[in-house]
Amino acid sequence: MNRETYGLLLKLALVILVTLLLLPFVPLVIWSFAARWAWPDLIPSLLSARSWSLVLDPEGDFLKGYLESCLTAFGAMTASILLIYPLARWLTLSDSRFKPAIEILAFAPLLISPYVAAMGMHEIFVRLQLEDTGLSAILAHTVVFSPYMLRVLIVGFLAKGERLEQQAQTLGGGSLFVLWRVTLPRMKPAIGLGCSFVFLASMGEYVLTNLVASEIITLPAVLYPYVAAGDRSVAAAGSLLLMSASIVLLILLELLLHNKLITRDAA
Repeated sequence: MNRETYGLLLKLALVILVTLLLLPFVPLVIWSFAARWAWPDLIPSLLSARSWSLVLDPEGDFLKGYLESCLTAFGAMTASILLIYPLARWLTLSDSRFKPAIEILAFAPLLISPYVAAMGMHEIFVRLQLEDTGLSAILAHTVVFSPYMLRVLIVGFLAKGERLEQQAQTLGGGSLFVLWRVTLPRMKPAIGLGCSFVFLASMGEYVLTNLVASEIITLPAVLYPYVAAGDRSVAAAGSLLLMSASIVLLILLELLLHNKLITRDAA
């Protein structure tokens, strides 16, 4: 197989992959503008912007719920990286005899139902007078979704090793210098992947938030009654709005990784 044929097949595979990824969103976009779309019509018989006017209403619940979801997801993502990064590094590099027990405890939220854990956390939040607050929602999401961050960071540390860090310290680099200029740039892909896992899971969570902070109205909570009532137009528009924050985050993470590659090439 020559180079031109290989390049053509690669481009064709890329086009097919992008098409398969975008194809499920086409009915969603159409439904968001459809006022009437009954079988056997291939296209809606009546179009309307009612759903988008409802979803994008500045005084409505959708944008308020969207903001609450973004704040909760961002808070859980930030808390997860701050808490899990040192733990993941310790679990990767430590030879302590307590390491297996701590690792089991760290991954415990994956072994039990998150809703069972939420009931226990709600009891704790009540005793601490944190129930039905944004902080309780962030803490609950952090506890439940941080194991995804931990798994990704452990794999990242195992793949990167600590040789470059040791060399930098041998050459006189301080701990903060090595962390900022050596460790974090090398771990940037793993950190970005872990952040995307936590953010995406948090954005779509409904029951967990409702159990520990019922007064915090996130976008899934606003969207659920329309889905249950069968209002596909509003459900489609709300789903697209819900996805927008995740798409923006993925673009920002990709730009961050691209900046790393540019810096490496320039060096």
